[in-house]
Amino acid sequence: MNCRLALAALIALLAFPAHAAVDPGKRCSAAKLRATAKALLCEAKEQNKLLLGRPADLAKCHNRLTIDFSNAEEAAGGTCPTTGDAATTVDPLVTTVETDVLTALMASAASNTPEKACAVAKNQGAAKYTVCHARVLSTRLLGAPCTTQACGNDFDRCLERLGQTFVADEKKGGCLTSGDAIQVSSLASRAGSYLRAANLHLAALLHADVRGGDLRNADLSGADLLVSCL
Repeated sequence: MNCRLALAALIALLAFPAHAAVDPGKRCSAAKLRATAKALLCEAKEQNKLLLGRPADLAKCHNRLTIDFSNAEEAAGGTCPTTGDAATTVDPLVTTVETDVLTALMASAASNTPEKACAVAKNQGAAKYTVCHARVLSTRLLGAPCTTQACGNDFDRCLERLGQTFVADEKKGGCLTSGDAIQVSSLASRAGSYLRAANLHLAALLHADVRGGDLRNADLSGADLLVSCL
């Protein structure tokens, strides 16, 4: 290796220092956060089947959530901030959120094919928004570096995608509600903000919407909460 290549390698090493290993407790909280959102998406898909008069299997969503939480706790090796909360806390939370979203979309009043198609599409869109929000939030929880603008844009993109989805669904006709992306996002985000007892010290939470999220005993000291909704 010549001197020029050696110097370039040294500069690259200094520019991208090795990051300290992430606390396993934080990894557990992030895994549970993502698993909760995934459970909502699962339940939304099954509820959509029921709305369309098809057989559904909601039990598989509950079982998957329990397995995901158990795996997260086992991987944390006793350092997970919460344990045994899948069945007692999170499963009921997911069911409540899905019920609230369906109510907001007036899904039970959908009586014909276009109305049901819109309710189904919006319901799934809301759940996908939750998965997006949880993915970004878990990344911030794990301390991923980002600029102020990038941190905010990540969350904003999730909401923008939901808004675009709702507009497209409404253009097809049959929707019993309209212009409700913001309202529905605030309901759905509760399943994408399960952060009970999580260590959010110095986390970049700019533009995060965690209204109604479970933040009990969470450490928010030093977290950047610019334009966030708590």
